[in-house]
Amino acid sequence: MKKKITTAMLIAAMSMSIMACSGTSKETTAPTEAQTTTTESIAATEASETASESETPAEAGYYTIYSSQSGSDEAIVKETLEGMGVTADNTNLTLDADGTVTMMNVGEKLTGTWSDGKMTVESTDYTYSLEGNMLTLKSGDVTFVFEKDTGDTSVADTGKDLADGNYSNMGDGTMYLSTAGGTTENDNIPVLFETSDTVLETIEIDTTGFDGSKLSYIYIDGMLNTKEQLGDSQSSISLEKDALAEGTHKVEVVQYDTNEPDGTMVTYKTASYEIQYK
Repeated sequence: MKKKITTAMLIAAMSMSIMACSGTSKETTAPTEAQTTTTESIAATEASETASESETPAEAGYYTIYSSQSGSDEAIVKETLEGMGVTADNTNLTLDADGTVTMMNVGEKLTGTWSDGKMTVESTDYTYSLEGNMLTLKSGDVTFVFEKDTGDTSVADTGKDLADGNYSNMGDGTMYLSTAGGTTENDNIPVLFETSDTVLETIEIDTTGFDGSKLSYIYIDGMLNTKEQLGDSQSSISLEKDALAEGTHKVEVVQYDTNEPDGTMVTYKTASYEIQYK
């Protein structure tokens, strides 16, 4: 009988520990005004540097499910979970530096906040610990372990505009492609019959409920195709060169909190189409 994770899973980050050293010394003379000012300036500079360093916690990042355990039962490891339909694509955590967290629990999106080893998600409290790249989450006698994506496959490594990764559906709204071969609704992959010398083809991208205040980046096979302001809209995208090569192609629509690719991803939708030569 298949087991299914039903506890809302979460991500959290360890607070950065700050060590302070103190000492004692005999003071034979009162510090001069200049000495006091210099000491205060140094302290202010060090405090500023410390605050700057802690702005982005090292724990911030993207994590995928590694194992699940209930009480004293044997842990269910990643390979077994995948056989149950619990995969990195539908069960993962994104820890943001601002103290918010987005988690996908077998496809269900949950949100919450984290701080100092504790997290609240959908009114449920959790504790967490981080060792290396492994994040352990506990709620009662249930334990989840998530593995951090260290970004070994980077944009620089692949030459792509959007790095390869186990991205999951996130953000408001829906998106599908409309082509001569049909739409991508219900996870359908439409087929476009082209000739090997076709230089340009156009397909439509339909969106509903998108945040129109943010810029949408549209990638095909990881390469930026265009940038559009999408809401409840229908736009055309052009397929050229590699996007017309025979095979299956992935279209990804992404929005970032800063409207720039170096910001945090807040919306991710994907669909695919196939090119066959006639």
